[in-house]
Amino acid sequence: WVENFGREGLGLLLDVLERLVEIKNQDKVVKRSQHKVIQCLRAFMNNKYGLERILGEERSLLLLIKAIDPKQTNMMTDTVKLLSAMCIVGEENILEKILEAVTAAAEERNVDRFSPIVEGLQDNSVQLQ
Repeated sequence: WVENFGREGLGLLLDVLERLVEIKNQDKVVKRSQHKVIQCLRAFMNNKYGLERILGEERSLLLLIKAIDPKQTNMMTDTVKLLSAMCIVGEENILEKILEAVTAAAEERNVDRFSPIVEGLQDNSVQLQ
């Protein structure tokens, strides 16, 4: 199923996530939809094939980084877990790729590089900490 879905489905999920993170006024419905897509990506990545496919998608890291929102504790936690899993089991240079995506997302938003992560840690959310 994962291989069958991965041929086209991954691209479609990333397309949806891209559209959602680019919306200027992000209401609860948009955030909930983003979280559902991230949960789908987590399920898709829960095996070697899915992990390799998502790492092969150039835009996937940047989109996941853009989805980090300290105001959405559950979504941010799921996103950071995905990124950390990629660091652990991904290719050798994956950490550099993730850091490049963090930098690119921060430059787009005109914020400090790790400000969303620091902001999430400053909230008294045990889940994020």
